[in-house]
Amino acid sequence: MRNARFVTALICVGALAACGGGGGGGGGSVTPQATPQTNISQQSVQRSDAQSALAGVQAYEEYAGGGSISTLTAVRAVHTMLAKVNPKTLLTSAPRHVLACNGAGVNESVSGNTITIQDYYNADCTGLEAQIVWTVTVSGDTYSGPAQFTEYSESGTQTGSASVQITFVFNSAGTELTGFSFLLSNVVENGTAISGQIGLACSAGASTTCGIAAVANVTAIDLEDGASVTASGSASSVSMQIASYQGAENSLSIAAATIPNWTISPSSDLISSVSIAGQATGTGFTLTLTDSTNGGTFAMTGSSTGVTGTLTNNSTGATVATFTVNSQGNGTLTYSNGTQVSIVDYIVQG
Repeated sequence: MRNARFVTALICVGALAACGGGGGGGGGSVTPQATPQTNISQQSVQRSDAQSALAGVQAYEEYAGGGSISTLTAVRAVHTMLAKVNPKTLLTSAPRHVLACNGAGVNESVSGNTITIQDYYNADCTGLEAQIVWTVTVSGDTYSGPAQFTEYSESGTQTGSASVQITFVFNSAGTELTGFSFLLSNVVENGTAISGQIGLACSAGASTTCGIAAVANVTAIDLEDGASVTASGSASSVSMQIASYQGAENSLSIAAATIPNWTISPSSDLISSVSIAGQATGTGFTLTLTDSTNGGTFAMTGSSTGVTGTLTNNSTGATVATFTVNSQGNGTLTYSNGTQVSIVDYIVQG
């Protein structure tokens, strides 16, 4: 699959789900902020911009090849496995594939319209690391359907699982992949259930655009956060559009739109829309988040040791919030009123 590094870059937003919970259904006792705030001096706006900025930090670090994403390994594993297969080839080749080691630690098989991919720790296919079982429906040049993902430790213990909705789209000649998407739910990692949803989709070809969406509860504030990102870039720069959502616990859900876009519902829980531009420097990178709705700019500087960010009121030039995180994404966010809250794994905790 093409542009694998670019795809991996956008998994940043999946960090939202590290806090557990979330996704599709249920109510919640906390009333969400249903409309965007209009003043950069408000703490809720500063939090939203900081969370979007941290998502951008992770995206750029991964895009540049030196990232430190540590959450939701299931997302990365699913993408890695799917990058090794072409469903059109598997479903139309004759004879049908049967499980047989390819010499690189991967087994592929087809039974009817069900594709099984097995990834092993060793090249001789000993020690199962992960497996996807995907039931495919073919409609023209679109190959889609539900799948089940499972992951194992080297000792053979199951460590993770997820339900995945997968879609691959080819050109009319069927010779080239033009886009793909997958949506994960019912995620379990290291024995811990993470019921949020995460969607990743990319167009392919000469110009690639990717989109990702994630929703998950943040237990520290008894609310559910959500975000959707579209991104494109070059070898040295990337531009992103990020929409942030916040609602009552378990109230947000994700649906696939036209690749590479996603829809987060309810739309009334949208709290901000911002843009981020990033550039490489001699020692790291600079990112600039522009919140034109609320009149703020978040300037960030990153290096191998971590990232610092400063949110400025565009009207007055005053600093209204700052954060510092280390290379693991842990640190502190300070609001304009002096309140400090923790940032854990790139997630604002309050």
